[in-house]
Amino acid sequence: MRNILVVLLLMVLLIAGCQTREKPVDGEPQAKAPEQITEDSDAAQQSEKTAAEGAKETKPGQLTEDRSAEQQPGKTDDQKVTDTRKTEGAKEPEKIGDGEMPMSALKIALDYVPLPDINPEMVREKHLEAGQAVASDGRVFRDTPGYGKILKYQQSPELILNEHGNYILMQRIGGQEEDWLFKCNPAGDVILKQSARSLGWDDLDQLQYHQGMGIVISGRQSDGRNFLACLDSESLAPRWTYSVWGTVDAFYTTGKAVVAVLENSAEQKIRVIKLNFEGQELWCSEVPGRWPEVSVTELSDGRVIAMRNNRGEKGAAVMDSYAAADGAKTAEIAMDYYGELTPTDDGGFILAGYRPIKTVPQPEVISAIWFDYETVAAKYDKDFKLEWRKTYDSLKDTIGRDIIIPQPGGSVVLTLSDAPF
Repeated sequence: MRNILVVLLLMVLLIAGCQTREKPVDGEPQAKAPEQITEDSDAAQQSEKTAAEGAKETKPGQLTEDRSAEQQPGKTDDQKVTDTRKTEGAKEPEKIGDGEMPMSALKIALDYVPLPDINPEMVREKHLEAGQAVASDGRVFRDTPGYGKILKYQQSPELILNEHGNYILMQRIGGQEEDWLFKCNPAGDVILKQSARSLGWDDLDQLQYHQGMGIVISGRQSDGRNFLACLDSESLAPRWTYSVWGTVDAFYTTGKAVVAVLENSAEQKIRVIKLNFEGQELWCSEVPGRWPEVSVTELSDGRVIAMRNNRGEKGAAVMDSYAAADGAKTAEIAMDYYGELTPTDDGGFILAGYRPIKTVPQPEVISAIWFDYETVAAKYDKDFKLEWRKTYDSLKDTIGRDIIIPQPGGSVVLTLSDAPF
């Protein structure tokens, strides 16, 4: 793949070089168009006379003055002078050598800028040990025979783990093209299952769990509307369902509330909402626009922060803060990169993201081909001040990436993935 990219690059340079050779160099006489060459000689002489008379007139703002009709001191008739008057700030024309391409046309450049580590000694790192696994919500748990049994059916199920050690997972059964919820014991045996269609849902999307709230899930109802719903973790029966305005871009579950980012593409609007334990809307904050990629969480003091990735636009990564009581937007902060937000017990949060390294130039498709991403983790305090930041890139050009799993206590768990994403 790299060889193909190099060949394409050389072809672009050769074509651009050939086009440059075809352009006349400044001062080189140019051939007249065919109709000018065959033009009547009297008409041509009259045209040249008119042009010469017009050139003698000095007009305001004229940059060049033709003095070909005037004899300059110390000059012969053969040494005519052209006086070029430059306006302030004007630049010299870009000179191009034979076969060279102007730098303005050479737009291939590396726009990747590394982020320096800040207080890396403050990072409390833990490595994923043998026999440990990670649930979809980032919880690290001890692997069991039941977990291995589940993975035989699906390599990467949307899986959560409750406080009793039971697995709750969301899977699509291929033959039926239907989403199901399964509850399995630590041995991996199915003890309860629930069909999405039996609940009036066509598709299931994201799955989260909190001991205080239960199972929170997003998806699409049979009538085409999207929804957020909370299920009892013991019976898998719905406790409440909230019909969504638009689509659910992201949500975060605590023991008392659910915060979510909703998007209505038809109206070009975004809503950040907060639902209480019963699924009732506490507040809604609406902003114009569209957010291509979103992460949202609730801090320990009740404030909600939402980060959006504008994919290459000015101020690509932006984080908004919303008041705990009424959802009023209190801050908009430009961030160095986009990532997932994890609240910490001290009122701050950890931002973990993946940055494409090779960009010639952007878009990310180059990094997607070469699988060269770096992982960045940063810790912010309750006032959104950066405490530490560290970059990980142990795999270099090989397929895979470093994975950072932030923990509520402020530490990070490190592991590796053999898949690009």
